[in-house]
Amino acid sequence: MVLRNEKANFDFSLSLRLINFLNTLRIQNNVPSVRYANTGFAHFRSAYMVKTRVFSHYDVTGIAPQLFFTTLGNYYYMEESIGYAWSNTPLSYSSTVQISEKLLYDMVYNDADEGWFHRDTLLDPCFNYADISVSFNFNEIYLDVAMINARVDWISTPKISNGIFSLKGRLTDDNFIPKQLIIYRDEIKPDRINEHSYSLGEPVAGVIPKPHYYKGIETIRPYKWRMDSSIIEVEFPLKFFTRGVYTILLYAEDKRKIHWSPYTKRKIGECGIMMYSFLVK
Repeated sequence: MVLRNEKANFDFSLSLRLINFLNTLRIQNNVPSVRYANTGFAHFRSAYMVKTRVFSHYDVTGIAPQLFFTTLGNYYYMEESIGYAWSNTPLSYSSTVQISEKLLYDMVYNDADEGWFHRDTLLDPCFNYADISVSFNFNEIYLDVAMINARVDWISTPKISNGIFSLKGRLTDDNFIPKQLIIYRDEIKPDRINEHSYSLGEPVAGVIPKPHYYKGIETIRPYKWRMDSSIIEVEFPLKFFTRGVYTILLYAEDKRKIHWSPYTKRKIGECGIMMYSFLVK
């Protein structure tokens, strides 16, 4: 499987070198390596940060990264990590590589001030791809890492049409068993650029056939629902009117039982396999 966005245009050699370094860190922690994915997202985000000089997961309007991932045509699950560094001498290719590798290293081994969220994202065995991009000016480096879980071969990519969300795809790894589909809502506020981390927001609904229900959130009944080890096919109505960024997230259980030790409250073996975000103004 190859993830590629032809619109992306930047230094692939640097990205590939950083992917190799990331894999060194993952192997040190006994988790499988990842492959490079040119989704266009990491370059878009790092270029945005160096242009605006805003080091944040959120853009200046208060929108989190998942919306941009979907907007760029990516329908797998993704988590973003970002890094920033300043150099007192003009940056060269060599110094950019060294500083970027140091940023990745610190995300894994010196991340206590950030609650170890970078560490657990970069090391999570759920992910099998990564997109990494570095944008820099005279003496500033902005690093963006998108960790991606791509386990679906899309027959019909996720989409919204006439108020109905639908998708259809084949699972490419029978170790992943689809479990539940949750919808999140994230508020849009400009002051969120000051936050150190980001989230998908609060869960507002879940999709499941009768007779099951979700507790504490709305239960949506699907028109189509097939979730097994070979085919995923879902179709259901969307009825949201409150302003915000909504994210539809499909979770799966990872049966590989890879032993690793997250430092956050991340659940071992719970993996997102599809993420679709959209804006309600």
